Amino acid sequence: MQIKLSHIDFPRQIVAVTSKSVAHRMLICAAFCNYASRFKFKRVGEDIHRTIDCLCNLGAGIEKMKESENGDLEFTLHPIRKLPEEAVLDCGESGSTLRFFLPLCAALGVHATYLRKGRLSQRPLTALETLLSSHGVSVYEDDDNRLHTEGRLEGRYFELPGNISSQFVSGMIFAMCVMTGESTLRITSQIESAPYIDLTLSMVGRYGIKTEREGQTIRVEGVGPLGLRRPRNYMAEGDWSGAAVFLSAGAIGSHSVSVSGLKIRTSQGDREIIKLLKSFGAKVYKQDENTVTVAPGRLHGITIDASDIPDLVPVLACVGAAASGTTRIEHAGRLRLKESDRLAVLSEMLTAVGVPVTEMPDGLEIHGTNVLRSAVLSAHHDHRMAMAAALLALWGGEDCEIVLDDAESVSKSWPGFWSDLGLTAEQ
Repeated sequence: MQIKLSHIDFPRQIVAVTSKSVAHRMLICAAFCNYASRFKFKRVGEDIHRTIDCLCNLGAGIEKMKESENGDLEFTLHPIRKLPEEAVLDCGESGSTLRFFLPLCAALGVHATYLRKGRLSQRPLTALETLLSSHGVSVYEDDDNRLHTEGRLEGRYFELPGNISSQFVSGMIFAMCVMTGESTLRITSQIESAPYIDLTLSMVGRYGIKTEREGQTIRVEGVGPLGLRRPRNYMAEGDWSGAAVFLSAGAIGSHSVSVSGLKIRTSQGDREIIKLLKSFGAKVYKQDENTVTVAPGRLHGITIDASDIPDLVPVLACVGAAASGTTRIEHAGRLRLKESDRLAVLSEMLTAVGVPVTEMPDGLEIHGTNVLRSAVLSAHHDHRMAMAAALLALWGGEDCEIVLDDAESVSKSWPGFWSDLGLTAEQ
């Protein structure tokens, strides 16, 4: 699907979609707790549907599902009461779904078959597979590229590297929650994307799980598969990763942009966008506990450590293109293993519109420019690349016409993104 991004503008006010990171975690906890839970999600993308469907295939129930045209979702989730011996779990392109459910199903002793689409089968799993295999679980692929886990997770002490994916660690935390008694996970290398691990610990804590983290060691007091407790009141919060696109538009566009529906005091690591846009020189205002406004300022290049904020790199690269001087993004090598090789695709996109950029093994060096040229870009089936293209078109102005292929990829995390910009994609 293709879209023309000429004369693009961003709305002055927008409500953030529900955080994927929060929603994945809430749903998993709710499926193993003592009472049914009522959910209202705003603009649910495909990844969350994958997690919902996987939980249903493990025995959870969905009641009174209502979905609006723009992706708003309202339903009741009934927790799992009886686990199947075998289950087929369609993870689509969702790395979170796959990496959370692999250790979870192993801890439950369910023989699970995982279906994967797009680049998901190419994304790294070796460290997690090694852990599971060394603790009594058989992990293997069949001739149809389906992944299987068989057996039950054994032991109380586990080790994982922390520099590949925080999702491995979060998946093991969920697994330890549905086991009985205390288990320990030691992270054997430097932790990257640490805020996502903190988000998982915070979430399971809200559902009654006792956890302790001391440096590289995490201890979890497991309560069994139906022992989690539903919180009295816990609402899904807005997504800082998606909001960063609109906040960045406020920094590089002609007018301010306000995003509401956020939680200022959050465990989401991508809240860091506030500090980073300030560092670039944008004007940032926190209006209340759930609204942030960003207005244009005199932008200048900065150096960014992306270790804990990989999902912000696409928008930060676009802000760097609009800033004077040089912006350097470092420690972002893991972006090569996302839905696309994001460093390579960003380099390709920036070069196509005339932004001088140097691609490094683990980052980018971007030299800001005032003039962008028209170009045909591809999102490479990657939602974050598609949204980054919108920011480039905004900065390019009226004389820059960008035609974007794979525009439909935004549905993975922000359904209705193009309609929010007043645009319509063409088949």
